[in-house]
Amino acid sequence: MSDLNIKNIAFYAFFKPAFDLEHTRDVLHDRMGELEVKGTILLGPEGINCSLSGTREKMDTFLQFLLETINIPAPQLKISYSKEIPFKRSLVKVKPFIVAKPGSTPIDPTVDCAPYISPEEFHQWIKDNKKMVVLDTRNDFEYQAGRFKNSLHLGTKHFADFEGDLQKAPQEWQSTPIVTFCTGGIRCEKAAPLMLKKGFQEVYQLDGGILNYFKKVGRGYFEGECFVFDERIALTQSS
Repeated sequence: MSDLNIKNIAFYAFFKPAFDLEHTRDVLHDRMGELEVKGTILLGPEGINCSLSGTREKMDTFLQFLLETINIPAPQLKISYSKEIPFKRSLVKVKPFIVAKPGSTPIDPTVDCAPYISPEEFHQWIKDNKKMVVLDTRNDFEYQAGRFKNSLHLGTKHFADFEGDLQKAPQEWQSTPIVTFCTGGIRCEKAAPLMLKKGFQEVYQLDGGILNYFKKVGRGYFEGECFVFDERIALTQSS
């Protein structure tokens, strides 16, 4: 661990910003430059989504500055360490959404919610062979790289197509417990409530996604690699 001097942090938070998005974008971008923090911050009317990297001390300094600037409680962080910074640029963007819409049905994660299931309970459900659908809401190439044991996929190529792909779901899914998962949890914040709106009766979202499962359980029942959108390409539990 001693040579892993780079701290990588990812998190998201859904909230209604009380600050000016464009001004905050510029303030955060300037501070990233000062501290040599790389990665991307997405700001939007529905919240914030970040994937950031820097030396340990500078990353901690920037995170404190970021949370004070946007004035939100400390979110659940996905933290890993590496020898090198996996991002090449420092970007702060203002977008209409911090994660793509899964279809045409309006979903507001600050209002529309689905219950979470902890990695530990989800792991136990698999161990107990509980009757359920384990549904991967990621894109198809991510599913091909790695997935949970016996998980299913609707052939979704882009998350924006998820609602349309739900038409492929068997009728029995309507009354079967469904656990949705993605890399860090953000896509399920929209996919799981959408499924509830579409008539699926019992839908959960894996709290913190695959990355939190790795943190809390280890490799467990995950098979293959977890694709991440940076220069590392894919993570295993030990990454």
